[in-house]
Amino acid sequence: METEVEGLIEGQWSLTDMGRQQYPPWGMEGGKPGATSATLMKLPDETAFKPVSVVRHMVPAGTAVVVATAGGGGWGDPLYRDPERVRQDVLNGYISVESAARDYGVIIADHDEFRHVFDS
Repeated sequence: METEVEGLIEGQWSLTDMGRQQYPPWGMEGGKPGATSATLMKLPDETAFKPVSVVRHMVPAGTAVVVATAGGGGWGDPLYRDPERVRQDVLNGYISVESAARDYGVIIADHDEFRHVFDS
């Protein structure tokens, strides 16, 4: 989950994470680890968000922050996921074609034709 906020007035912000930036949630039964959390800040004169860990840090009005919570770890070996469900995940925008191949072993030539690495 990502939350983006913008400060309307000058103030002191504390933005820290107590470990999930360094230690991702673990997977179970062969599942992969989840995504780590992130705290990003962009000052009004900056164009890009940058990772931060600050306590009582003074920021001007117009400062924006994105707080992304850690994702859950996976359950089960991703290579055993039903290839049709992986294809649906691609169609629904949950994963990319590259992720389908790399993480699930499902090669998608187009949205109607696909094969699982176990089928080759």
